[in-house]
Amino acid sequence: MHRETTAPLDEDDFWWAVFDHVRALGEKDLTYAIELAAALGIEVPLARLARANLAQGLGLQP
Repeated sequence: MHRETTAPLDEDDFWWAVFDHVRALGEKDLTYAIELAAALGIEVPLARLARANLAQGLGLQP
């Protein structure tokens, strides 16, 4: 999926539901990766940053 912008989507936009699903899966996977890294004593600051900004990057938050 590709968007040329990270501008917020309206909740009634068809793509909002699609990108909300992508956000949910991405946040789940990033959370698992961060938890595994923590268990192994590995710092993953970029994964934390990606999880924190994923919704906004997909246009789901103002």
